[in-house]
Amino acid sequence: MSRKKTIFLNGTIFTANPGHPWAEALVVEGERLVFVGSNSDAIAFAGGSATKIDLKGRFVVPGFHDAHLHFAEGGFGLVGLNLREAQSLRQFVEDLAAYLRSVPEGEWVTSWGWDHEAWPEKRYPTRRDVDPVSPKHPLLLQRLDGHVALANSLALKKAGLSRPEKVPGGEIAVDPETGEMTGILKDKAIELVAKHIPPPPLSRRQQAVRAALTLAARLGVTSLQEMETHPDSFQIYSDLDKNGELSARIRAV
Repeated sequence: MSRKKTIFLNGTIFTANPGHPWAEALVVEGERLVFVGSNSDAIAFAGGSATKIDLKGRFVVPGFHDAHLHFAEGGFGLVGLNLREAQSLRQFVEDLAAYLRSVPEGEWVTSWGWDHEAWPEKRYPTRRDVDPVSPKHPLLLQRLDGHVALANSLALKKAGLSRPEKVPGGEIAVDPETGEMTGILKDKAIELVAKHIPPPPLSRRQQAVRAALTLAARLGVTSLQEMETHPDSFQIYSDLDKNGELSARIRAV
């Protein structure tokens, strides 16, 4: 049984084919691109019953592929605390404080994306910077590269870390003057705190995945490879695909 065809007409379409780099129309059948060429040839190929969409000169390019993403985990940053935009240590603390005002006391708060190298201070934040605004919320806030995280004093307490210790494959940073933990954890040391954080409810992960898919579609990312896929994320992708709502091809590993 033939599938319904859709013709996209009057576009400025870059094909990435060196022999024919530009076209004005394309035809989609089901989930497949089946024709690229002129308006008249596209109409002849698809037939008169095909749905027609006028691109009105809009620019069209092939979809982008991202070969290494922590897709669902990144989605949590879109629906929760976003520290990526902080341009200084002061803004980092202020953004954190503003977010915590809407979070129930005692609830763990995680985030990803801060970058001290983009700040005038050029130094890591410490638990002393964030403790005043988070006395009742344990925090684990990861740097944008995922290799460094900041834990506040309450998080360290809940993880049973009262003094620095050696961590194979990681590091618990200390203040060179006092010898106290600064709250900065590197690589394997991050897991000492992370393992005490309860998993988010499935509904929250669903929200994060949908937010990530929306952003990917807006940026033209149509296929991706997710690293270290959580089992719940895999089930969410499967459910979205069955319902025709999965807007990117995902290879989950």
